[in-house]
Amino acid sequence: MAKTFDNLLSAAEKIRTNVLPESNTAGLVGQTLKDIVEKLREIGANEDLKNLKKLVADYIQENSHTNAQTEDFLYVEDFSQSASIKNLTGTKRYTAVVKALNAWLDNISFVAGTDDKYIGRCKLGCDGVNVECYNYVCSWADNIGVQQIMGAASIGDGGKVNYGTGHNILFRLHENGEWGQWASYALKDIVSVPISNEEIDKLF
Repeated sequence: MAKTFDNLLSAAEKIRTNVLPESNTAGLVGQTLKDIVEKLREIGANEDLKNLKKLVADYIQENSHTNAQTEDFLYVEDFSQSASIKNLTGTKRYTAVVKALNAWLDNISFVAGTDDKYIGRCKLGCDGVNVECYNYVCSWADNIGVQQIMGAASIGDGGKVNYGTGHNILFRLHENGEWGQWASYALKDIVSVPISNEEIDKLF
């Protein structure tokens, strides 16, 4: 059976810190390299890992997109193409797009048969700035749901959503027929948690 990652790290550290050249014998160095190769073979042959890689690859294939693609969104809206907005310029244009964006967001009320096509992942075009909106149903019967926006958007005056500022995730709850206030956290503040060698060994 192949060595654990900790075993391999320990052997490599021993080789690295050996003071005398004759301490790093051909047997010691060769065996460590052999153990590393066996570990890589074990990982490559692991069926659980193969299945995990396939799941990840399939998920990426199904969910990856660029701003130019629309197929993977359930609903797409471009407010700047509205007849009342497309000929506006400057501040008037920005204000009109912001108003249209917030009207669209506020119009979701989680009513079955009415909002079905908006439930899930939607792309909202705001004059060249795309933000993603996710509408999650908690209860059709009670019209309860969660709305989340991810992208270049922030909470402006009066608790409304502005676009093109910051990179945030905004979210709010709809219940009792009303929307709650928007809350946010900045994407730059999200950090990854490292996984230990012990945890990796347990997985595979």
